[in-house]
Amino acid sequence: MIYGAASLKAAAARDVARGKYLVHNVAMCVDCHGPDLKGAALPFKAADPKMPFVTVAPSLRGAALKHYSEADLARAVSTGKRPQGSPFLPPMPHYRMNSTDAAAVAAYIKSLK
Repeated sequence: MIYGAASLKAAAARDVARGKYLVHNVAMCVDCHGPDLKGAALPFKAADPKMPFVTVAPSLRGAALKHYSEADLARAVSTGKRPQGSPFLPPMPHYRMNSTDAAAVAAYIKSLK
């Protein structure tokens, strides 16, 4: 099937809209990364002080994730691992999104400035 530029643009817009819905209403990324996804101090601490744990959720906007490609982001939310293979530290959940949802989340995050 051959798609025209308008069809591809519409599909990309649908992916971004789906990703926004998933980020704000399903995965609830805003609970830790803040309502604008610019990062935020976490309002809770690790139950065990010896456990590796981040205290600030990083920004998910623009330059903060410039070293992640859209494919890297999709893989991260599908596997719970960074591009080099190390897992995210708690309290970041290890999501197991399907490839369609992961691609939509990545498209939305990469659309943020």
